[in-house]
Amino acid sequence: MFLFTKKTSVRICQFLLGSAVVAVLSLPQAQALHSYHGVITSSFRASAQQAGVDNQLIAAFTDIFSPRLDFKRELRRGDRWRFVVKDRREGIAAAEYVPRRGRRLRAVRYEIAGRSALHYSPDDSHSLQRAFLRTPVKGGRITSTFSRRGRFHPLLRVVIPHFGVDYSARIGTEVMSVADGVVVRATYNRINGWYVKLQHYPFYHTAYCHLQKIAPHLKKGKAVKQGDVIGYVGASGRATGPHLHFSFYERGRYADPLRKQFPPKTSVPQPYRADFQQQARNWLSLLPPYPPGA
Repeated sequence: MFLFTKKTSVRICQFLLGSAVVAVLSLPQAQALHSYHGVITSSFRASAQQAGVDNQLIAAFTDIFSPRLDFKRELRRGDRWRFVVKDRREGIAAAEYVPRRGRRLRAVRYEIAGRSALHYSPDDSHSLQRAFLRTPVKGGRITSTFSRRGRFHPLLRVVIPHFGVDYSARIGTEVMSVADGVVVRATYNRINGWYVKLQHYPFYHTAYCHLQKIAPHLKKGKAVKQGDVIGYVGASGRATGPHLHFSFYERGRYADPLRKQFPPKTSVPQPYRADFQQQARNWLSLLPPYPPGA
């Protein structure tokens, strides 16, 4: 932990020619910064807990980088991470993840007038949040990937194409919309069970199948935001066990969501770029150093 300076005002009066002239000066007031760092040995959660990071900040760190980093499949032993927190109510101010192989990821929290604060990359000024989330289920484990050639269907006992990605998760696990959109269907059939289909932007659709139930009040024509809960993992319809079958469509055709490269959801507007880069440099300089040899 080290100190961060926050400006506070004091009045200093000078008397000149019998009249009072008031000058307002800014003097520093000490405020504690909390910083953390670690090295991956088995998982980010284990590494963070060993460094004394609580569950709230662990979730905040994974939320920042999950649009660009799969914490289930892409972490490797020896990867490094670090971040700094000024105010717990605001969350993480700056963070970094450095894989042993691959590109370093950095994020700095920045607030633009009239907008909610987001974490942007200082390398390109784009938000880390993508137009589409990487996964519709937090903590879900991929059990079957997209395949046009086909896979052996455990119920039909034949090889058929698998136009989607299956995520294994406990019954009742929340299922989220991967992007802003509008409900096209929220209904039941004997194959998909309870399912929801959404339209996103002009050319994309997504479908969420075998739900235990659909979120209350979700109906055709309702607008949803990225991350909104639209249903809950189940085993309805033609399913062998609890899981979510997630399908992605581009211009009416099935596409593999795990191979798609989605654009950032937003970027720092040009008039704010210089200010953002200056603040980013300041915050990144406050990240804790990695231990020798890490």
